[in-house]
Amino acid sequence: MNRLSWDSDFFALEIAEYLHNGLDTLSNDQNNAFDLIVLKTEEEQSIAIEGFYPNFSESKITYSKPIDITNIKDVDLTVFDHDINPISENELFDLAFESGKYSRFKLDSNFSKDQFERLYKAWIINSLNKKMATKTFYTRNNDKITGFVTLKKNELAAQIGLIGVRNEFQGQKIGTRLMNAVISYCANHNVEQLYVATQKSNSQACIFYEKNGFNVHDVLHISHFWKVN
Repeated sequence: MNRLSWDSDFFALEIAEYLHNGLDTLSNDQNNAFDLIVLKTEEEQSIAIEGFYPNFSESKITYSKPIDITNIKDVDLTVFDHDINPISENELFDLAFESGKYSRFKLDSNFSKDQFERLYKAWIINSLNKKMATKTFYTRNNDKITGFVTLKKNELAAQIGLIGVRNEFQGQKIGTRLMNAVISYCANHNVEQLYVATQKSNSQACIFYEKNGFNVHDVLHISHFWKVN
């Protein structure tokens, strides 16, 4: 059992992560200090936790794509780099909420709308100030931001954090343009592997990544168990 310090402090709850080790049941004396246990398993299976009830589960898919550093694309002038053309964090909040509509923090009814929105606002703020992202790219139509993506580079690998396109602008290849900007950046900065995670239930995102050359890297099943009061 591993206490998630950041999550616990942010939500003012005691939250732990448990990686399943083959037991079908967790005894109460291991977990009675926590309000929420986030159970993660490689295989989808039925597990009970004494003193807790399940309230949400999802399958998280991580995709990966190798980056060909010899095939660097031209810069797409319709995609803006926040480092060069900065925008207010407020301009990305609504898009962040849209990108998180399949999030477990959105779909678990024990998290309030305010908690979900505070989390995604923090994600945007900490992406723009470089704590959670190396780069942020975005597109716009006149004065409206139409899409954005955040990217965290770590030596030879990079991870897409958030990516979203405003509903009324979907179907205009904005997601593809944002992805091309990410891939171009990765190719120019010696990234060999690009990763992105989404929910299996988000079929539109899964199709998008697979069309853009991503393959399934792994699948993780995540369940929320809340303490019985």
